[in-house]
Amino acid sequence: MEIVRHGKYKSAVEPFLRDDMSEANREQITELLTSIWETISTEASESRDIPLERFNDMVDKFVSRNSEGALKNRLVDGILYKDQYENILKSRIGIEKDDDINIIKLSDYISGMKKNNYLERERKDKIAVIYAEGEIKKSFKGPYGEAGISYESMRKALREVSKDDDVKAIVLRVNSPGGDAMESDMIWREIEIAKKKKKVYISMGNYAASGGYYIACGADKIFAEKTTITGSIGVFAMLPNAGKLANKIGIHSEQVSTHKNSSPYSIFKPLSGSTRDFIKESIDHIYDRFLSKVAKGRGLKVTYVDSIAQGRVWTGEQGKKIGLVDEIGGVDDAIEMAADGLSDYSIVNYPKKKLNLENIISEISKPIKVGKLPFSDLEILRPFYEDMKMIEAFSNGGSKYYTRLPYKLNIK
Repeated sequence: MEIVRHGKYKSAVEPFLRDDMSEANREQITELLTSIWETISTEASESRDIPLERFNDMVDKFVSRNSEGALKNRLVDGILYKDQYENILKSRIGIEKDDDINIIKLSDYISGMKKNNYLERERKDKIAVIYAEGEIKKSFKGPYGEAGISYESMRKALREVSKDDDVKAIVLRVNSPGGDAMESDMIWREIEIAKKKKKVYISMGNYAASGGYYIACGADKIFAEKTTITGSIGVFAMLPNAGKLANKIGIHSEQVSTHKNSSPYSIFKPLSGSTRDFIKESIDHIYDRFLSKVAKGRGLKVTYVDSIAQGRVWTGEQGKKIGLVDEIGGVDDAIEMAADGLSDYSIVNYPKKKLNLENIISEISKPIKVGKLPFSDLEILRPFYEDMKMIEAFSNGGSKYYTRLPYKLNIK
């Protein structure tokens, strides 16, 4: 892979550059996990009424490695079989042990609630909640509608709610690691247009980083959970170079051009000095635009934003302290602020997706593929599916620029 990046913490490309973790990456991951753990441990110790120091000591000693240890250390309240648990429920609701519990599915319970609350009632005043879920990329039509976040889907939703006089404010729920830099920039522009007609509030989910933060930074207010992963203000380009592999199997590539820069990139050739310089210039340009948009949206100086950027990720708790986030809270908190002053209102969700049953059945019956490779024939490659998808994404479309989260975190 030919790598060009701006931001010393932009570590998405490190596996293609080195065989160990950089100190900058180790620093940011350590501080990120420490911040997340502080939130988890504080809330858990308060919930279980265990002093924080003792709780951390219990975690170090792994006292919950079996159910008896968890009970002894007050991490659980009881050790029961399912029938014993059900007997407690029966006692609480006042029925005999031989009677059946009237159990309702969560989906049915929610549907029943909706009929009696503001989620379903039609009211003149409305709050529009737009969901921006997944990687930011060019429009792709799948059986469920849009896959990921695209400019076209966001543009359609934002313009529709902006024109609706009954919609009093917009809440954009962002749950994205970022992605395509140009798509992110165009979505940011659509949010700026929407702000001229309505207040726009951002609610960050598990993550709203890199391109996910790019589209969020200009909003009127930004909400994040304490453990939301955000920031990662940086840019990179990654272009595959198969020259050595091609030569080994007897494939040779030649280029003929009228000017020295008329054919700047080939998958079979290393990047030339001038081409790398041009790409670096574009990366720096996008990064500077990113900084300026964050600075403008957050009311900060560009030099300060640069100091907290460099591709570094932060938690929502840290983001609030350094000015990337306004409030700690979830989507309900964002809706509450958006509805300030409204005595009665309903919520409308976007984008509205139409499901085609025939397409869904057809799609889920196919073997999982990466490019032309069916995993039904090569099950051994299944553990590498996500990594191969990422490489395929970076390989398509030539010299694309990415504002994307450096890595995926699995917190267990």
